[in-house]
Amino acid sequence: RCMSIYLAFLGGTIIYPFVRDLRFPVFPSKWILFLGLLPMLLDVALEVAGLHSSTNGTRLFTGTAAGLILPFFIIPGAMEGVRELIATGFRVIQEPSQKG
Repeated sequence: RCMSIYLAFLGGTIIYPFVRDLRFPVFPSKWILFLGLLPMLLDVALEVAGLHSSTNGTRLFTGTAAGLILPFFIIPGAMEGVRELIATGFRVIQEPSQKG
């Protein structure tokens, strides 16, 4: 499952600029994130409960679904963070005020 998450994340990162405008990052609906992670959550929960045995196929499918969705949430957040750093001149921590 981890390998499919990583490879799908790489694939999602590569296709991101072709699907979304990099100049104007937009977060998709949280429901899309929920729906992308739901198959993996159900697969793990059913396996832990002993109701379903997770196979390599289900791990591949659920990991790929999660990995493809994640870049569409991480990239806009990272871009917004970089923009804020640039706008503030990379001053993340306030310098103590000098009195006297």
